[in-house]
Parts: sequence; structure tokens; C-alpha cells
Amino acid sequence: MIISSNFKPEHLKNIPFVAATDLYSFEKHEAGISFIMIFQKLKELLNTVGVEDFSLNDMLFPEAKRVKRIFAELAAFINYRSKETKHFESLLENNVIFWTFYII
Repeated sequence: MIISSNFKPEHLKNIPFVAATDLYSFEKHEAGISFIMIFQKLKELLNTVGVEDFSLNDMLFPEAKRVKRIFAELAAFINYRSKETKHFESLLENNVIFWTFYII
């Protein structure tokens, strides 16, 4: 589901829909297409870090509590990845040193 249960029909009144005047004009749809593409990439990233319920509502009507949770999940993932990368690099370096001495 793209739109969460917090969505209300009156929210649509705040979104201008000028694109309906010319459905075949790319220029009028360009901003909307870009927005949806950003949303899809962000949803994919957040799903990877553990935020599986990210929706359009989070972008259109952000709530402080949700934004804080999302940033906390991102920070935790960045911290984890940084530690794992350092560990992997040290293992790789030790392995290269081992194989360098083994071959010589």
C-alpha cells in the first residue's frame, strides 16, 4: 500500500493538479515523475535499513516522530556498515599479506 491509513481525501485539495489540462505534455508531468522516482528509491533504501512502512504520506505530510525514527534507522545502518567495512578491510589486508608471503 503506497498511501498509509493517515491519508484523508481532503489532503488532495492541497495538491495542485494542473497536469490534467494536457495529459500528453511531459513538461507538466516532469516534477511529478521526479518526485515518484525519488520516492521509489528512498522506499527501497529505507526498506533495506529496516523501515518497511515508508509511504508517500511520510514525504507529503511528515510527522516529527516518524522522521526521527527514520533517521535513527538510517544512522544505525550507517554505523553498522562502517564497522563491518573496517572489519572486512582488515581481514582483506591480512589475507593479502598472508598470500604475499606464501607466494614469495
